[in-house]
Amino acid sequence: MQASPGRKWVFGGPINGDGFFVCVRQVLVPSLSGSDVVVIGTLDGHASVAVRETIEAVGSSLRCLPLCSPDFAAIANAFATL
Repeated sequence: MQASPGRKWVFGGPINGDGFFVCVRQVLVPSLSGSDVVVIGTLDGHASVAVRETIEAVGSSLRCLPLCSPDFAAIANAFATL
């Protein structure tokens, strides 16, 4: 992974749990304020203890999307209410 002009990160393949944590720690967390809520998916690397602790250490909270069937797009419904 590398920094690229105009983008925060460029990954040379699929992102894994370690890559996601680095992105959370170096890109997401510096932009959070204490009242922010971070919503993540259900992939194993997303819901790690390290990710949760890093987000909560700055006073923000973490919410995980529920598991869903392919017939129900929880993320689409969640963002439709914003």
